[in-house]
Amino acid sequence: MTAAELDVSMEDKMLTSKVKVALKVDDATSPYVEGVKVGSRNRIVHLSGKVPSQEVKKQFSRVVRSVAEVAGVRNNLEVG
Repeated sequence: MTAAELDVSMEDKMLTSKVKVALKVDDATSPYVEGVKVGSRNRIVHLSGKVPSQEVKKQFSRVVRSVAEVAGVRNNLEVG
């Protein structure tokens, strides 16, 4: 475990779990969730990985923002 991982708060861990669940139950994002890394720090959710289209990338952001505790989204998903 890295120092950065140790520094993640319990709230951020819980938020990451909530976001992952929301992404798994959304019809547009669920097929791609396994290829996307989700993390959070200070209530900002970070997404990385690859998705097939710009619309799917946008949907990931919409779903993340729908989770009440999320303060912001850093969507670094690549389209391709």
